[in-house]
Amino acid sequence: MLNPDNYLEKASPHSVELLQIETLKGADSQRIVAITVEKIRQSLDLEYIFQTTTQEIRQLFNSDRVILYRFNPDWSGKFVSESLAQGWLPLIGQQSS
Repeated sequence: MLNPDNYLEKASPHSVELLQIETLKGADSQRIVAITVEKIRQSLDLEYIFQTTTQEIRQLFNSDRVILYRFNPDWSGKFVSESLAQGWLPLIGQQSS
């Protein structure tokens, strides 16, 4: 039978390790946001801003795809920017007008 005291002793170092990983992720997130904001400040080109933002967010979340969708007042809209991991097919250009 597992002794609860031993379990806590074994779990505690793992909890500290997980907390350290989450802290590093938070610091990395802040760094990526700061880099993105700086890139946006350097350009007034809306397409460049969209492209930079989707790329940085995709990297931050380690995801396969990030899409920016622009809504119209009637809730219709269109994809305006997309960042893809290698091997994925783009959705921009595949939408109906």
